[in-house]
Parts: sequence; structure tokens; C-alpha cells
Amino acid sequence: MGQHIGGLDEATVVLSGVAEQQRLLVDRLDATVSGAIAKVESMSSLNDRLERRRHQRTLVHGSGRLSSGSRSIEIDLEDLSVGGVRCRLSGNAAGLPDWVTEGAQVEIRLNVAGQELTLPARVRRRDPGDPTCAGLEFGLLPTSAQELLMTQAGSVTTR
Repeated sequence: MGQHIGGLDEATVVLSGVAEQQRLLVDRLDATVSGAIAKVESMSSLNDRLERRRHQRTLVHGSGRLSSGSRSIEIDLEDLSVGGVRCRLSGNAAGLPDWVTEGAQVEIRLNVAGQELTLPARVRRRDPGDPTCAGLEFGLLPTSAQELLMTQAGSVTTR
């Protein structure tokens, strides 16, 4: 009977080793699945940000003027849509002036297909990686300006 108990002890040791290996494998699997879930969530977040744009953007190479009250600056336009514009401070300045802050109400003047437009806008975002760059969201636009931007956004010219 002692032999059977000895064999049982050996089997218990072997089974304990197998159980430990399984636990380690489950831990690795859990870590891998958690990493995959995090990547999927990250891609979903990126996709949501990309799909948030309501209007098609057009890359443009033109200039304009951004103003608020008596203050104004020359800007270079980078992309344009019916919903807004991405712009950069013209010249070699270190950054946009302090009055161009997120949420600030401004006006932007630009030339589209030979027509001078002055449009209300709000500073939607400042680019943390580029202090000369900002995204502007247009306010309520007249129908004629909306149509011009939809059909001629690529015809922005230098002022």
C-alpha cells in the first residue's frame, strides 16, 4: 500500500507542475488579449477622430488675414472646407499671438475663385506640436459663401 501512496505523491507533484504551467500560459494569454483589446480601442478612437469631420477638406496653397478687433495677422492656408480651415502664421514668427486662443472668435479674409470673402470663425484648436498652426471652424456662413467653398475650395489664391 505504501507503494501506491508513493505513486500518488508523484502524480500529485506532476499534476501540480502541469497546473503551474497552465497558470503561466493563461497569464500570458490574458496579457496578449489585453494588449490586443487596447490596440483595437486605440484604432477605434483614431477612426472616430477621423470620421468626425463633416466636410471634405481640400489642400490649398494660399494666404489670408486673420483678425479680431483691431488685431490682425497674415496667414498661410493649408486646407479648406465648408466647415473650416487649417492655417499657419506667415513668415518666420515663433508662434501665433496670444489672442489666437482656443475658443476665440475671429474673422478670416481669403480670396476664393477671385472673390474676397470675410468669414466668421472660432479657433477650434491650436496644434501643440506647431505653435504657428491653428484650426478654425467657420461660424454661420451665407449660402453663397457655402456654395463657393464647396465648389471652388481649390481655387484659393494668394492675397
